[in-house]
Amino acid sequence: DSAKSVTANVTKLAAPIIKSHPKDIALKSFDSQYLKVTVYASGSFVYQWFKDDVAMSAGTKNSMDDTVGEYTVSMLVSVAGGTGNDVIGDYKLKVSNSAGTVYSNVAKVRFLPPTITHQPINVSQVKDGSVLLYVGADTDGRLPKYQWYKDNAKISYATESIYKFTMDSDKVGKYKVKVSTDYGEVYSD
Repeated sequence: DSAKSVTANVTKLAAPIIKSHPKDIALKSFDSQYLKVTVYASGSFVYQWFKDDVAMSAGTKNSMDDTVGEYTVSMLVSVAGGTGNDVIGDYKLKVSNSAGTVYSNVAKVRFLPPTITHQPINVSQVKDGSVLLYVGADTDGRLPKYQWYKDNAKISYATESIYKFTMDSDKVGKYKVKVSTDYGEVYSD
């Protein structure tokens, strides 16, 4: 009888490691971007995306690969219909194998706040002359609200993109305007 020798390699299965976490995303209407996580895993693993701590049905997968390596797990976040309120939230990824579970950091998905495209300009005017202040803003199709201020005090009736008045001594001052939508606000310079 001849004896045969057989070699068996035994390795310890390690829990997955998150190598890079998802980054916060600021979306505009009709925009799409990917949330991406890089995972280091030995053996097959399962992952699950969560939005606002609720498991997403579209974000589950079993990895059938039994090799050791880095994997990129991504999910498309899309504002297909233009409103996208259903995609706004806090996202994270859960990755598990038989050795353990790990969660990514939270990535915040938000809409871009408005931006001012035309700043009000300085005006010099004589008494009883007409003054017209104007602000232009990109609100990404969202309904804007305007509020003008004089010397940091709210002007109660000045709530449009244009503020018109007749110059008098009590009108001299520094003016600014706040442009806001349901996704944020911005002040003029």
